[in-house]
Amino acid sequence: MNRFLGLKCKVVVLIFLLTGCKKDDSTDEIQKTLNGKYSILSATADKKIDVNFDGVESSDLLKEIATLKESFLELIIRDNDQSYVFSQFWQNQYFNTSDENIPIAYDPKVLVNYMNQATVSSFTINPDGSKLLLDRKVSDASFPLPESVAILKNQDVKITMARSLYTSSGWQKTSVIVVYHKFSSDF
Repeated sequence: MNRFLGLKCKVVVLIFLLTGCKKDDSTDEIQKTLNGKYSILSATADKKIDVNFDGVESSDLLKEIATLKESFLELIIRDNDQSYVFSQFWQNQYFNTSDENIPIAYDPKVLVNYMNQATVSSFTINPDGSKLLLDRKVSDASFPLPESVAILKNQDVKITMARSLYTSSGWQKTSVIVVYHKFSSDF
């Protein structure tokens, strides 16, 4: 009986070692496909706005915000972890005003500056691999999460986000669609 019990334990340990230590091939594929840094291909507002105060409205935010090309996206996929890191660096508006308050209406004396700020979240991938599902334990109104993050057929990433932008017409609420393309797998 002791010999049988010992053999049974060895079989259980062998099965555990063969199945429990197997590397997840799906994580390898996700890591190879998505892990990396992404640059902006396009950034389009749902309406024409004048964010650079030149008197010409455009829905092409790459034309409206000169430093927008400095913004980028990072997707970090770690081995053997089903929760990944999403970091979107975006040019947020900052104001130089005499009273240091955010302007309520358009004022030509107000100087607008831009600075890359990060929206960070963990994410998982939906079952069909077409969307990133973002999750953040604490909300931050200054750096809100995007409304949606889609993985396109060519592995580009499309982000839809709501933004309030200070324009020559005052504050404008707009939906922005940004498409990113991976330029590096290294961090």
